[in-house]
Amino acid sequence: VNPEAPSSKNWVDGDTSVEWTIFHPDGGEYWANFSGFASGPDASLWTEQDKELCKDTVKPAFVDGKYTVSFPASCLNNPAKLTISGDIAYDDLASGRGKSEDAAPDDEGECCEVTPS
Repeated sequence: VNPEAPSSKNWVDGDTSVEWTIFHPDGGEYWANFSGFASGPDASLWTEQDKELCKDTVKPAFVDGKYTVSFPASCLNNPAKLTISGDIAYDDLASGRGKSEDAAPDDEGECCEVTPS
């Protein structure tokens, strides 16, 4: 409801993160992850085989209450379009409520088309 800066205790000391599953037109799946640390937000891009891609070019951002991960389309062989789903794990340490998770769409299937730029 109210996006929280990735510098908060729930991100830095907790287990809060956002992950997008990226469905490639070639049938492959990739994962983009956004995490918060004391040093600032961090982002990564992974293959199904747990290989990190384009390590130095994957960038996190938290602007206007939105969490984003950006990377060159060449990291995924320049597809014309991709579809994604999203998942957030929120660890509410500050209030003591603990960890909760939510996915979009609820069935964690493909949902939204993204056009690389």
